[in-house]
Amino acid sequence: MRERYRQRLLALNARGVHAGLVRRPLTQSAAAPFVRPSYGPLDNVTGRAYLAGLLDGEGSICISLAKPGGATRRKAPSHCLNVGVTNTDWPLIDWLRTSLGGSICAGRVSAPTARPVWTWRLTGNSAKDFLGATLPYLRVKRARAELAVEFQTQRAGRRGNKKLTPEQLAEREHYRLLISSMNAGGGRCVPMQMG
Repeated sequence: MRERYRQRLLALNARGVHAGLVRRPLTQSAAAPFVRPSYGPLDNVTGRAYLAGLLDGEGSICISLAKPGGATRRKAPSHCLNVGVTNTDWPLIDWLRTSLGGSICAGRVSAPTARPVWTWRLTGNSAKDFLGATLPYLRVKRARAELAVEFQTQRAGRRGNKKLTPEQLAEREHYRLLISSMNAGGGRCVPMQMG
């Protein structure tokens, strides 16, 4: 099993994928301006419902905190919205990245017989756009998604390099802790509105 996993990593590396962190650039030249990827699966109801099901069953919504100092040399804490889907099915994870953008991380294999696991991740406004499109179809993680969209909307409203006030930092930390506590305690299933 280990040899098979090693062969898979070698094959991924041969395609330009690093064993620890997979960050493939979108299919654009370096000189071309950034163009947000086409949200093919988000263009129809079936695609949005399918992605919402993936997020409900295999996904996560969180707000990460980068503390000041350390290797990052940050002067102030920084909060970032993260949405991810973790799965052992490489074609599914690769399809998500190809269709929606984002990045892929290879997870640690906990046992020699364990299957490799990958996580597809979106951050910031891309995560907000994804959650906004799938929100009507979410059941388990709907409340978390609503808070995450609210957080990112509030966060995006701030422009420039101005230092955050203690009240703004406290508000961001409140969102982070609220979503974190919902993740720890499990989410409530919201009945889907038909029609």
